[in-house]
Amino acid sequence: MPVPATEVIPTGGFDPLFFWDQHKKQIVAYAAILLAGALIFGLHELRDQRKAEQAQELYARADTEQEYRRIIQDYPLSVEAGNASLLLAEKLRLEKKYDGSIAALREFIARQPDHPLIDGATLGIGAALEAQGQADKALDEYQRVLSRYSDRYSAPLAQMARANLLRSRGNLEEARRAYENVQAQFPESLFAQQALQEAKLLKK
Repeated sequence: MPVPATEVIPTGGFDPLFFWDQHKKQIVAYAAILLAGALIFGLHELRDQRKAEQAQELYARADTEQEYRRIIQDYPLSVEAGNASLLLAEKLRLEKKYDGSIAALREFIARQPDHPLIDGATLGIGAALEAQGQADKALDEYQRVLSRYSDRYSAPLAQMARANLLRSRGNLEEARRAYENVQAQFPESLFAQQALQEAKLLKK
């Protein structure tokens, strides 16, 4: 009668063959899960890269309202969609479609609050409101730029726009102070010298 084989149990140390024999099913299952996860991640990254390239290609060619809207709709969270929103809003403003311009900028702000040019959207709203004849609301938007984005490129632009609007409304003393603030707060900006000259004219 044959003697049944007895299980060999290691007496000391780590035996990789024994560990594999005891746990190979779990190891194979975990390896399959990791491989599937890596494959899914790779495909996701590849898809995102391709979408980014497509957005860049479309943005490079876009110059109509329809093309800008397509980028915004098809790639809503891309940098290019934010840039397209700014260009769309400017195009609508120049065509005197002020409500459409403001709506495009507000949608952009809500959708991409961390976009690198988000301050330009607030500045654009101010410009559209000013062109629409809503001076008080425009001043509020310019002030919002100064309060929220004082270290951005748009801050001296907003202060200059605010000063010009105050001057056009006859608020000459406020306008003079606003011009002086451009020179004091943003001495390195392209507008500092111009603001200083405007302030001197209002002192006469």
